[in-house]
Amino acid sequence: MKISFISLHPYWGGLANNGGSRTILKSAQVLRDLGHEVNIVTKNDTLTWFDHPKPIAEIPRDSDVCISVAASDIPYTHALSPVKAKRFYWMRGYEIWQLPERTMWKNLRMGQTNIVNSIGLKMLLDGENIPCKLCYSGLDIPAGYPPKNNETKYIGFLGKTNHQTKRWDLCKKLMSLFPDSKFKVMENVKEKNHAEFYSSINIWFAPTELEGFHNPPAEANLSGALVVCNKNPMNGMQDYATDETAMIYNTFAEAVECIRNPDFSKVPKMQKVLIEKIGDRKSNMEKLVKILEEA
Repeated sequence: MKISFISLHPYWGGLANNGGSRTILKSAQVLRDLGHEVNIVTKNDTLTWFDHPKPIAEIPRDSDVCISVAASDIPYTHALSPVKAKRFYWMRGYEIWQLPERTMWKNLRMGQTNIVNSIGLKMLLDGENIPCKLCYSGLDIPAGYPPKNNETKYIGFLGKTNHQTKRWDLCKKLMSLFPDSKFKVMENVKEKNHAEFYSSINIWFAPTELEGFHNPPAEANLSGALVVCNKNPMNGMQDYATDETAMIYNTFAEAVECIRNPDFSKVPKMQKVLIEKIGDRKSNMEKLVKILEEA
């Protein structure tokens, strides 16, 4: 199958140092490993986290499948993809920072097959009566879990960002309340350094409030970290973070208590969910291929 991932919006389109671009590139590589011809179609590439094939500027005329990677790309995919190609949108975030909500829903109703990467997004589309299929991108699951010393706690979280919903303000507040603790801020960490970064963390603080599938907490947990997250239904962790697998708070004061009294017995429970429910990249890309073939 000849698959094209489309990111052609003149402002929002392109690859950059962010989780969404990372996911698309990793998914594309796994699809290539499965024997498919895959192109990333965009005119802007500033991602430096890892080496990757150079994207192309135009959609190949022999594409069998064209997949919009953002809601803003959907009209461009419809206008520019070959007539015979099947059209899809893989929704991996609630992208109201790109488009007015009404425009986003209009784009999702343009006739392509919509795919979502999280339960939270599926619930949103179900509420708007927009049909969709669930397909995770999958995780890099390690072969084993090295023992971790939890006596000296290292607390990790995402670095500063322009997206207020990531709640960097709460991360700063947490650091001020625990001046003697060790903090690890994930900011522009290259792919080759991910394992080392995550392996040094005991607790991952995830205050974000608007996500698709939120990868960093899952990746931190697979390296042995306890996840502390909020109860927001759009936190991006509904697929794997429950009262059984994570420490979940309603208020910031509750989050502070979770940090002070961590329950590390939840760590292997989340790891089990991530391995058995979410799965690795290969199994999920095989599922994606089936969705593409059957549409």
